[in-house]
Amino acid sequence: MSSAQIAFDVVLSKADQRGETVALNQNLTQFAWLHRVNFEFRQLVSSKAARLEQILDCIAEIPGFVPCQTFFELVAAIVDHHLVGHIEAIADTYTSLLASREGKQVVVVVTAVSLDDSRKQAVAAAVESALGTPVLVKNEVDASLIFGTIFKLPNGKQFDFSAKKRLTEIKSHILEGVS
Repeated sequence: MSSAQIAFDVVLSKADQRGETVALNQNLTQFAWLHRVNFEFRQLVSSKAARLEQILDCIAEIPGFVPCQTFFELVAAIVDHHLVGHIEAIADTYTSLLASREGKQVVVVVTAVSLDDSRKQAVAAAVESALGTPVLVKNEVDASLIFGTIFKLPNGKQFDFSAKKRLTEIKSHILEGVS
């Protein structure tokens, strides 16, 4: 077992004891999102001079963000070990380990806007019905899709039902007709 796996087992154990397993997953996903989309936040957390309090203040500004105790402890460890640049991988790994532990497969659902919990549950139910296996839906946002959805399955298959893909296909058809 790798040291990363042991560390995640410790975090999962703490989250379990506190009833924060799902909340921690949501917190990590939101933290990874902020790191990905906010340049100033990325600069702050990448600075070795950044203090934990500054980072937590930025995180607290995320609308609807309710951090759990295990999240605070994990972020402190991430900051202390200068691992903030790896937060997306950490969040993805935690999501995958959590899903595996629950006997679920992670299905990435890319949408133009974030899915609320009820829509995630509806998507999970539809995907579970289609695949015949329990899934954990991980929502990623890509505004360039315009509307529609991309499903990324654990086996590497991807199904793109986005307006962006359809418009690209139409453009190619038109250009082929002009040539």
